[in-house]
Amino acid sequence: MARVVLVAGVALCALGVLGIVLHLVRRGRWRTLRSAAELYQRARLALTSAVDTTVVGQTPVDRSAEVDRAVEIGQQALDAWKSAGTPPTSAALRVRVAGLAVAYGDDLRNAGRAEAALAHLAAAQAVLAERVDADPVRHRPMLADVLTATAAAEADLGHADEALRLDGRIVPLLRDLAQDRPTAYARQLGLALAAEARHFHEIGRAAEALAAAAEATTLLRTADRAALASAGADHAAILLAAGRDEEALAAVNEAVKHGAQGFDGHSFEHCATLTVLGRCLLTLGRTPLAEAPLRDALALARAAATRHPHRGRSWLADSLTATAEMLTVLDRPADAVAAAQEATQLAPSDSGLQARALWALSAALVADGRPADARTPAAEAVELYKRLVAARPGRHHREQAQAQELLSRL
Repeated sequence: MARVVLVAGVALCALGVLGIVLHLVRRGRWRTLRSAAELYQRARLALTSAVDTTVVGQTPVDRSAEVDRAVEIGQQALDAWKSAGTPPTSAALRVRVAGLAVAYGDDLRNAGRAEAALAHLAAAQAVLAERVDADPVRHRPMLADVLTATAAAEADLGHADEALRLDGRIVPLLRDLAQDRPTAYARQLGLALAAEARHFHEIGRAAEALAAAAEATTLLRTADRAALASAGADHAAILLAAGRDEEALAAVNEAVKHGAQGFDGHSFEHCATLTVLGRCLLTLGRTPLAEAPLRDALALARAAATRHPHRGRSWLADSLTATAEMLTVLDRPADAVAAAQEATQLAPSDSGLQARALWALSAALVADGRPADARTPAAEAVELYKRLVAARPGRHHREQAQAQELLSRL
């Protein structure tokens, strides 16, 4: 009997020790999760400090080292999060860390580090997808947020097909949410449709791009008129590419109206809207009317490029190209050549922006009485458009025809 009691006592002691060990392990995992949350907060603060300290009008400052440090802190957060595993009763804390990871991932994308953002967004998506069934009311909106951020990062990396695959999950999810609470989710659905329209446009699916853009602007007209400015400019650009020039002008005029009300003086969105307006007017042969919006767009693009160099180069290249086209028509070829040359230096290689800048440069050189110099950029533009159209058969046909017609005259 004594032996039985002894064995039972030893067993109870062992269970007690095991319980203490399990408690310590769980406690350690909790601490690791909390550490991950704190690291994400530090990473966001470091990233914000690195990105937002340039003063408009000043020469851009290279803050890549500071951004690199923020990326390192974020990686520490992700490593800690993964090492914590899934301790019992930690669901709320894991969801909190996931929310911080989504915000940090979106910050990374805005800082020009879209590729680095994807790992954090994937980890957040895994947690939120797991929690949706347990608490759909709370977690479906968060899942929509992480999918939206991921689609934006993929689009920034040029992966329009992958972005569209994600759109195929985002838009139905937001439609369901908006059906139950239309006031709460109409704006988010409108923005998701606008993003989907851009992605359809990027891969050359014009009809679907136009349908999504039209629905987006209809929703945002009542849900958020400031957001309508950006979506309306995108809609106008898609209409312009489709050859529906008067409709494009009407769409961008509405966007400009709301952009002036909703954006600050150094907004990327308003810069893009004014550039699209100028391009619509140029296409319709109303060049004198294009001068003011393109002048303002160029000033905004230069200011924006000082604050956000990673994105500003493309925005400035587009504005300079439109300005060069206008100056050529206004018989100021030397100024047009200078603007187009700057655009070719800023535009990403092998992009539609680069092809259009090359075409604008060639046209400006012809107007400047230098047809021999114009042939090389015209030929480069035609060759680049051929590659772009081969990759995306529904895109760039109008611009390709312009470049081919110019080259045939040289």
